This record gives sequence, C-alpha cells and structure tokens, in this order.
Amino acid sequence: MIKKTLLALSLFFPVIPILGRGGYAILTLLIGMFSLVMIFYNVFLNKKKYDLSSQKNLLTFLIFLGAMSSLSVFFDVLNGFFAVSYFYQICFFFIIVTIVVLFSSVSDNSCRREYELNSYFNFFLKCCFIISIFSLWEVYYDKSYLITQYLYKKDRLVIRELATGTFGITYFFSYFLLIPIFYYLSLFLRKLNFKSLIMFLFYTFILLKTQSRTMFLVYFIGIAIFPFFGTAKIIEVRFRYLLFLLFFGSLFSVCIYIYWEILIESFYYIYNGLDILFQTGFDLSGNSVSSHNIRLNQILNALNLQFEVPLIGRGIGSEEGIALESIYSMYIYRYGVISLVLFFVLLGTILHRLSYLARVFKHNDTISSFIMSLTCFYFLSPLALTSSASHDTIRLAVVFYGFTAIIFAIYKKEKTNDRTNIIGLSNVFRVDSHK
Repeated sequence: MIKKTLLALSLFFPVIPILGRGGYAILTLLIGMFSLVMIFYNVFLNKKKYDLSSQKNLLTFLIFLGAMSSLSVFFDVLNGFFAVSYFYQICFFFIIVTIVVLFSSVSDNSCRREYELNSYFNFFLKCCFIISIFSLWEVYYDKSYLITQYLYKKDRLVIRELATGTFGITYFFSYFLLIPIFYYLSLFLRKLNFKSLIMFLFYTFILLKTQSRTMFLVYFIGIAIFPFFGTAKIIEVRFRYLLFLLFFGSLFSVCIYIYWEILIESFYYIYNGLDILFQTGFDLSGNSVSSHNIRLNQILNALNLQFEVPLIGRGIGSEEGIALESIYSMYIYRYGVISLVLFFVLLGTILHRLSYLARVFKHNDTISSFIMSLTCFYFLSPLALTSSASHDTIRLAVVFYGFTAIIFAIYKKEKTNDRTNIIGLSNVFRVDSHK
C-alpha cells in the first residue's frame, strides 16, 4: 500500500506550473515527509526492521550524488552565487534514499512476494493507462490547456499539441512510456494475447503523440534488440517476434504510404526534425542548431567549465548561461565524471539482477513480462537520457529508483532461497550417504 501511495503521489500530484520549480519542490518535500513518517511509524510503532543490505550499491550511488550536490552548492556559494532552489537540490537525493528504504521492503514468503509484485505491477499499469487517456484529452481537446496549465503543463505553444500527460514535458512522459510499451510487447509474444497487442499499439501511438525524436529512435532500437533479452531468447518467442516484426513493419509501411499527408500534419514535430536530419546528415560538429548538437555543446561546455580533472562536481549550474539538460552534461558538471561511472555500474548491476530474476519468474507471465520491460527500460536509459536527465525528476525518480530497490530486494530474497534449497539438498544427500 505504501509503494502504491508513493507512486500515485509522484505521478498525479499537481505541480502547478505557474509556480515554476516551486511546484516540483512542494511535491518532493511532500513525498519526503510521507516517506519519513511511514519509516518512523513502521520502525517505532510496528517494530519493523528494514534490511538494507540488498541496497548497498544503490544507496552508495545516491549518497554520493547527494554529497556531490552539497559540494557543488558550496562551490557556487564560494563563487558568489546562491539560489533558494539549492535547498531543494541538497535534499533531493536524501529524499530518494527514504523512498528506496520503503521500496526495499518485500515479503520473506515467496508466494506472498509474488502476489505483492503482481499487485504493484497491475497498479502501475493502471496509472499508465489513466495518464495516457489524460494525454489524449490534452492533445485532442482544443481548450484542454485552460485546465492543464494550472495542473501539469506550462501553456507554451510549442508543446500545446504534444502529449505530456501529468509530466508536463515530452521527454519525461515518453521515457515513462517505455515500460508499458515493452511490457505489452513481451506479454503478447508470450501469450499471443490480442488485448496485449492492442495495448502495445495504443502506447506506441501515445509515444508518437509526444513527438519526442530521441524516444522515437530509442523505441525502434528497443524493438530491434528485444529478442536478445531474457525470456525473449526462447526459440518459440523469437519465432513469434519475427512474425510480429513482419506484421508490424508491413502495417507501419502501409499506414505511411496511405496516410502520408495526414501523418505529416499530425506528427509535424517529428517530421521536421527527421527532415532536417536527412538533409544535413547526422552532424556532430556542434555547429548546427539541431537538438543533438545542442546537447553535444552542453557536454563540451560542462567539460570546459569543470576542473582540470573533472572527478567531482563543479557547481549546480543554475547561473545564467549554463544549460544541463542531458544526463551527461548534468552529471559531468554537477556531480563529476565519477558519478557517470557509478551510474553505468549501477545500470550494469540492475541488468545482471534482472537477468537472474527473468529465469526465476519465467513461468509467471505478468512478472516475467515486467522484468523484460524493465530490462529494456534500463538498458535503453543511457540513450534515452541524452535529451534530459528525466530519471532525476521527482515524478520519474520514484519509478526509476523505486523499481531498482524492488529488483535488488527480490534478487537477494531469491538468492537466499536458492542457497537454502542447495544446503537442504546437500544435507539430504549427506544423510542418505550415511545410511
């Protein structure tokens, strides 16, 4: 129940765009207060003990980022620059630590654990569906901005017709959509369930309506590499995948051919970006105004402004003229190169543990499909986060770090069960040999 409440708070609580960053600060503090209250309640009243041994890698990473944030604030103050938002920046990762503590709690009983996982995953999918329906309303109802501008989305003409859901920014929403997209793809390939196919196409359409070109690329890369992950390696599933790819590719090609003019008008933002890309080529000179060149220049600028040996953070970067949208520019400048190394180590650890869990839960369609979707989500994150460090916003931090904590906790439980079973079997064989 606590996990679901945190997820619902993070995904649906209005951030009131007219407050600027203040809305996100309020949401972050609300989640932090709720998390602390629940931890104190469970520890002192319910006498609950949190086993955080499974979270050592994650907590080390978060505490390091928190320490680097504090150090970067210190450097900015030394240089004569200070903003009220720095208090939020210092607190952010320590609030995420409290979220990790709550999400690390999973049942010792395997049957109960499986039930809890199914329940949380189903709740997550319901949230995905509600947000997606809301995004359709915001796109297709002309006057929706009169309401959304007071809840989630700034009233800017450039994003008025783009799907942002409750996230307010296309990058955040499209990154979030990767999970339901690959979940339903996996479920369809496992069960050949027509409903799963419809839901996969539905979320694909929602992703297209965000018109995020980076996620458009990430989506197709994910589809292409999908059969190399987890249970998708099963020959039967791979055969179904090839048939699906043939069907999906044919359907996509036919739709483009028949509805070309309509598609250009509906997805003009993606079309304009791809048109420029085909005309100029994939230019990484840093001299053009394309989005990937802007991100490249931000990375180069972050390196130029950093210390000679950029191992630690140099500053927060809130001062005018420093843009840190990509995870690479943000982490290099704000937390140092070490943070990027730790981030990739964390991703590698997550993927390794997901690979193990994919074998453990291979007979549970729901959990197995979710493991597949999370594998794609984390594997594609280094590319998906080049546009924006979406995972370090409070809405997605609960998703990103919450799922990470669950993965680590379940991995330890299942590993412990395996060792117990092996010891039990070895004792049985030892007794039999003495007989």
